[in-house]
Amino acid sequence: MSAEQNFKGSDPAAAIAYLRKPNTIRAHCLQICQMVRAGESKHFNYHHEVLEDVADFIVETTKAQYPDLKVPLHSRLRHFANNVSLENEITAPDEGARITCITELIILSVFLDAGAGSHWRFIDSKTDTTYTRSEGLAIAILRAYQSGIFSERGKDDPLRVDAHKLRQFTEDELKQIFQVSEDHPLEGIDGRLNILREIGRTLSTSGSFPGRRLGDFMPVLQNNTRKDGSISAYVILQQILSSFPTVWNSAITIGNTPLGDVAYHYWVKGAFGTDGLVPFHKLAQWLCFSLVDLLQQIGVQVDGENELTALAEYRNGGLLIDTGLLTPIDSAALIEVHEQRSEIITEWRALTISLLDELAIMVRKRLNLDDQRLSLGRFLQGGTWAAGRELAFRLRHDGASPLKIASDGSLF
Repeated sequence: MSAEQNFKGSDPAAAIAYLRKPNTIRAHCLQICQMVRAGESKHFNYHHEVLEDVADFIVETTKAQYPDLKVPLHSRLRHFANNVSLENEITAPDEGARITCITELIILSVFLDAGAGSHWRFIDSKTDTTYTRSEGLAIAILRAYQSGIFSERGKDDPLRVDAHKLRQFTEDELKQIFQVSEDHPLEGIDGRLNILREIGRTLSTSGSFPGRRLGDFMPVLQNNTRKDGSISAYVILQQILSSFPTVWNSAITIGNTPLGDVAYHYWVKGAFGTDGLVPFHKLAQWLCFSLVDLLQQIGVQVDGENELTALAEYRNGGLLIDTGLLTPIDSAALIEVHEQRSEIITEWRALTISLLDELAIMVRKRLNLDDQRLSLGRFLQGGTWAAGRELAFRLRHDGASPLKIASDGSLF
């Protein structure tokens, strides 16, 4: 359903700004969570008696991964750091140039990080190592970046992501990056190609990128720091959403503005005429966590991380189904393939946001950690994402999501 058809307010700009706020994500998702708990859902039953067990499982997983409880931030950089050293892989004439390159690598790899599917593999010829899923996508993009495939200057100046090159990117080039063939498919090739071309158009037309290069985004963030050099995670997220407004596929618009990762659910009421609209901004927040990680590593103080929400994706959400905290009312839902913005997937994602907020409080109490030592991003890393993946592989040989999603490469 189009938000343009439903939008009845007199201030579209206010509605768009409202839907980009993490507080709005929480408030709209909580309405759906309360509906499910009240037994009003057509799709899920909620089993409160399981909540304590889920918290215990997250604690167990966190301790197993990080016995000293020094949990790093949930960041795209983890997928590189756990497999290769970016210090060695990204060489640049100075520290500023190196940070520009890593910024490009983070942004590009997050934009292309939608699910790979359970059968896809990436063989890294440099290390003779086979990777799968998010780690495989990360290493594939690193090798492509090093090859100069995203640079207008090619191998003469490979470590760049340029507007003109992205606008002309081809399906064959994308398949080359991910080693795709008829016998080795990757979900969402068309969606990823559209994302790359849309990034190119954004770099070409936005005043935020005077050099028409993706790495220009780091100076954009630095220009938004306070007088003391610090910055809030909220400001970073708003800059992401305003700088890349058309990148994420969205059939939902207000006026001519696509809303990105926003779905429709009849139950939700919102301000500024946004009834029915449920924002998630999963990949935008994933990018935000990742840029927060980079900024902290280079000595920039970032606050307000807990203003962000949990990531509404199939590892965090899968944990809730695989533990039995949520059960589909119709068991056929576990067999069917669902559209990304279908009602059942929208409810599932909303429940993920709300229930992980509750679980974070419970897990911190069990581990005797405050919301700084176990911030939301660290809770996910420690944490729900790892626990969701572990349980998925215990229950299904391919570690797939408990609900099957027809991904176009733009959200999942």
